[in-house]
Amino acid sequence: MPRLQDLDVSGNNVTRLDFLQAGDDGPPPVLTVLDVSRNALRALPRNTFARTPALQILDLSANRLSALRAPVLAPLRHLERLSLAHNQLRDLPPDTLNHSAVLETADLSHNLLANLSFMRSPSLQLLDLSFNRVHTLDGGVFVRVPALKHLDLGDNEISFIDPMAFAGLRGLQYLNLAMNSISQLPDLFIKPMKSLKVLSIARNKLSTLTDFTFAVTSVSELMELDMSGNRLSAIHPHAFQYLSELRMLNLSFNQIKQLDKNTFCGNIELTEFDLSENIPETSFRLEFATPMLARTALIKILNSYFGGSHVATKE
Repeated sequence: MPRLQDLDVSGNNVTRLDFLQAGDDGPPPVLTVLDVSRNALRALPRNTFARTPALQILDLSANRLSALRAPVLAPLRHLERLSLAHNQLRDLPPDTLNHSAVLETADLSHNLLANLSFMRSPSLQLLDLSFNRVHTLDGGVFVRVPALKHLDLGDNEISFIDPMAFAGLRGLQYLNLAMNSISQLPDLFIKPMKSLKVLSIARNKLSTLTDFTFAVTSVSELMELDMSGNRLSAIHPHAFQYLSELRMLNLSFNQIKQLDKNTFCGNIELTEFDLSENIPETSFRLEFATPMLARTALIKILNSYFGGSHVATKE
């Protein structure tokens, strides 16, 4: 099969990839797609992919890999998509994502990764690190992946974020930090992410938002913000003043007892707002920048579950 380009051996209890290194009977050098997911691989020899330099898509997900040898991916200079999800990886060599100058997508979710020192790739646009064991985000940890547009860090154990953790990510559009142990967000932490449109910090341990939590020096492009399922009880009246493009805000399932009536007056694009399942001390009045917001279905939810609080529009 000298012209074979796509090879799928998934779900076959494969324990070794010797067939990739065989002599004349081995795979053709034009092989571009290889799926060996859902097998029983525990290790990959150094020369595993030496005869498949044209690979563009490699799926190694759902195996039993606990480590990668440093040079194993080195021959794959044309790799565009890589999946190592659902393995048992605790660490990765520094250049794991840096061998291919055209790598765009890497799925490393559902592993045991805690160290992010392998963050190096000039072309990577989508990175899934969800369901790992990351504890801290140090300053500049993503500076060597400047092309990132989509970053998923959900379902980790993150408790500390350095103020410059996201430095260099000017093009990042989607960031998921949900389901972690974050109790405090550093002031100005979104400042480096000039293009951020969607941010989820749901189901963490946040209790307060200051007037500088979401501060930026230029116009923010953030459109969707989910902070549901935290412990928010104190929100500064100017916490959202910099988010002029915000369209969706979810503050449900917190411990918000009181809000300044002008908290959302500057969010002129806001059309969806959920404040359900909170614990107000007394009824209070909120004002919004546009009549449209007060008429949305989510505002009805606010009235139903937020102790009969009153909603008003700013004329």
